[in-house]
Amino acid sequence: MFYYLSGRIEEKTKDFVILEKDGYGFKIFLCQKDISEIQEGSEIRLYTFFYEKENQFLRIYGFLKKIDLSLFEMLISISGIGPKAALSLIGLSSAEEIFSAISQGKSEFLSRISGIGKKRAQKIILELKDKIITNREKESPVFEENLEIIEALHSLGFPKSKVKDALNKIPSSAEGLENRLKEALKILSQKK
Repeated sequence: MFYYLSGRIEEKTKDFVILEKDGYGFKIFLCQKDISEIQEGSEIRLYTFFYEKENQFLRIYGFLKKIDLSLFEMLISISGIGPKAALSLIGLSSAEEIFSAISQGKSEFLSRISGIGKKRAQKIILELKDKIITNREKESPVFEENLEIIEALHSLGFPKSKVKDALNKIPSSAEGLENRLKEALKILSQKK
C-alpha cells in the first residue's frame, strides 16, 4: 500500500493523530512514544502499515522511524501478537533496546507490557531472535555510523532528537560515514 504519509497534524489524541494531506484526513494510530513527540500543526512524515482485520475494518498504524515500522511488522507476523500489543511494546522503549532484549533472551523486559505474559514474551524471543541477529549483522555498519554521527553532531550543539530525525531523512544513496554526515548536516541546516 503506502510506505509513508507526509502532511500536517490537525489533531492529536492519546491513541492516534489526524494527518491532513491534500484535503484528506488520515486517522493514524501511533505508540505513546511517538505521540508525545508530535505537535499539532507540525509537518511530519509517518511510515505506515495498513492493517485489515478479516474484512471488518481498516486501520493505519504509523511510526516516526523506519526501524519501528520494521519491528512492528516482525512482531505482528507472530501468531497471537496483534497490532495493539505490538504498538504497546514499541512504545515501551527504543527499537534498539527491544532488539537487544530479544537477542539476549530477556523475556522479563518484554512481559512488562499488558497483554504480553511470560509465554508470549518467550514466543517473541524464539521467533525473532535469529531474524534480528541476521538483520543487525547486515545493518551493523550503518548502525555504527549513525551512532558516530549522532555523537559528532550533538557535540556541535545539535539536539540528539533532531539529529536522529535527520538520520531518518538521509537518502539511501548516501553511503559511508562522511557522505551520511554531510547529508545530516544539510538536513539540520534547513531546519534552522
